[in-house]
Amino acid sequence: MPPSGAFAAPLSTEVRTLTLHLRSLLGAASLAALLGVGAADAAQLNLHNGGDVTSLDPQKLSGDWEDRVAGDIFEGLTTEDAKAQPVAGQAESWTISPDGLVYTFKLRPGIKWSDGVPVKASDFVFAFKRLMDPKTAAEYAYLQYTIKNAEAINTGKIADLDQLGVRAIDDATLEITLEKPTPYFLGALTHYTAYPLPEHLIREKGDAWVQVGNIVTNGPYKPVEWVPGSHVLTQKNPQWYGAADLKIDGVKFFTLEDTAAALRRYRAGEFDILTQFPTDQYAWLQENMPGQAHVAPFAGLY
Repeated sequence: MPPSGAFAAPLSTEVRTLTLHLRSLLGAASLAALLGVGAADAAQLNLHNGGDVTSLDPQKLSGDWEDRVAGDIFEGLTTEDAKAQPVAGQAESWTISPDGLVYTFKLRPGIKWSDGVPVKASDFVFAFKRLMDPKTAAEYAYLQYTIKNAEAINTGKIADLDQLGVRAIDDATLEITLEKPTPYFLGALTHYTAYPLPEHLIREKGDAWVQVGNIVTNGPYKPVEWVPGSHVLTQKNPQWYGAADLKIDGVKFFTLEDTAAALRRYRAGEFDILTQFPTDQYAWLQENMPGQAHVAPFAGLY
């Protein structure tokens, strides 16, 4: 299922801890208030992440547990604030044509991949074309079907990827044309299907670009260790434009689908944040660990 977002429907409500992207939280001085364990003073945040991460390629993901990792290591044109509303990300500003069909984004000056290579508008064009290429088989490509010719290309009705309504006007200016006015489009761009990709690296390494020893990212953090079935470890990306404001040096995303076991490890101090806990324990948590268990609606497609 795709992660929460303003454009996902229908709604399904689950009992869970806060599901905001960590990139919205790690710069906040009040991070400890999430579950009250003093995480804001920790160099590394230990996070129970639920399911096993199957890829670090944002176009190969399918679960909210993978979105949490991707959302920390990549960033789209827009990102989310603490209330999950779209705000400026890699784009510093944008304009919308009077008919609501053409969005023109100006990238932040000086943004870079974690290897120091500049992030360009062409990286977004490359990523959107790859997303819609049927050969990529991106499970959630349809979330960006509002872009002109996206559905036709993704379903094989149009073979020419250059017909996609995305173009780089120059290195710092990206233009996206839609099929029809879409009020939630800026929210859709926060989804991992809209993240840019490092064209220079993918053309050099092919599918191996996503290996930890090769991968470069443009978000607040970069992966430094990935052990399938166990964890993903990230560290602060010094090339990210907001790196100086990050309060956490790294995040360790632990794989553990057993929510009862996860709660035990949280109570033992092994986890700073749970992403889910047993629903039958909610009343007990409210009584015995007040202020630490949070519930929020979760938007997803089933």
